[in-house]
Amino acid sequence: MSGWFFLMLTILATVAAQLFFKLSHLAGRRFYLLVAVGLFCSAVPCTLLATRDLGIGRVYIGAALSYVLTPVAAVWLFRERMRGSQWAALAVIVAGIALYSI
Repeated sequence: MSGWFFLMLTILATVAAQLFFKLSHLAGRRFYLLVAVGLFCSAVPCTLLATRDLGIGRVYIGAALSYVLTPVAAVWLFRERMRGSQWAALAVIVAGIALYSI
């Protein structure tokens, strides 16, 4: 399989794990915590497989997308509010990823 596929799985598993971790805190359900731990654990081999094909620099820059996708998903799922400075910080992360990818 492609390194890009495993990078995508890494990002999705990391974002989902963080969201389930928050959900476990909000709902007080241990099941959500177990799902979060399982997703965090599944991200590790996906990261290793992506690194084999893409190299460590590309994988960790790509994985930085999780720092953008997680708060955006939290706004959508949990109705969290973000200040303008937080949106600006996310824009800086995206700009850094784009700049590195050129």
